[in-house]
Amino acid sequence: MLCVALQSNAQQLNCDSLKNIFELEINKAVKEGVDKATIQHLEATKNQLLQLYCNNEDKKVTAENNALADSYKKATTQNKVINNTFNSSYKISLSLMVDGEKINTYYYLNTAFNNILYTPKALEAAAKLKEQIAIEEDAVFDGWIMDDAGKNTYYATSKQEGKLAITTQLPLNKWLKTNNTTVKVKALNGTKKIAGYDCKAFKISGTDNGSKIDITAWITVLPFPFTHPTFGMFSMISAANIGINASPKSGVLLLDGRVGDDVFFLEITSIKPDVNSFVFKNYKIFF
Repeated sequence: MLCVALQSNAQQLNCDSLKNIFELEINKAVKEGVDKATIQHLEATKNQLLQLYCNNEDKKVTAENNALADSYKKATTQNKVINNTFNSSYKISLSLMVDGEKINTYYYLNTAFNNILYTPKALEAAAKLKEQIAIEEDAVFDGWIMDDAGKNTYYATSKQEGKLAITTQLPLNKWLKTNNTTVKVKALNGTKKIAGYDCKAFKISGTDNGSKIDITAWITVLPFPFTHPTFGMFSMISAANIGINASPKSGVLLLDGRVGDDVFFLEITSIKPDVNSFVFKNYKIFF
């Protein structure tokens, strides 16, 4: 998904402001003779954002997007760039369901245990996952870093614009009880080894906006030597994310079941130490 920081009025999302910002940018681009593909990209982004966020009732996400809006405004006026070095500590492989298709991929966990990185190579065999990243048609995807709060930075290199950094905010994990979601967790008797770790089973049941939740989760018996980011989006999540009272270092290595009519599946297949540095230098803040 491509999102952009949003502007607000008194901590409430102002869709009119968002629409006006895009209209101004699009009109400016047209006057400057920007290529048709980029104009279409801006139009598509505007429509997607209005659809995704204008009815969003998650105040925390809205507030985070408001903060991103301020950062975006300052960055665009000052022509700032991002320089980032991602130092990995673990390589985590997984199998997951995306739009009804099971895919296999992997990501890296940083040394501070609060960021994960998807590289172009990791997404080569995961076309469905790569579709979630909307970048310019002439751009080459360079990397996707997600932090513990759900902030995403997509790095790309465009023939027209050069190196670009697109920063977005995705809604936080909503497994815990909210106004529209209620879940119950029950320990089961099953145990098995997943990715080399002994795991025990839990049944998660409840409703999410009227849709029935019926999922079996497999949690590590012993704590990991690291704390995985709690935010879950195409990655392993912590036991706390799904309401299980366990160590902060307990990981969810398998989720299997249904949410409404949708099949839900995510399995961690390997966790291996990894020492690498991935450098993203002089990327202009685009969104």
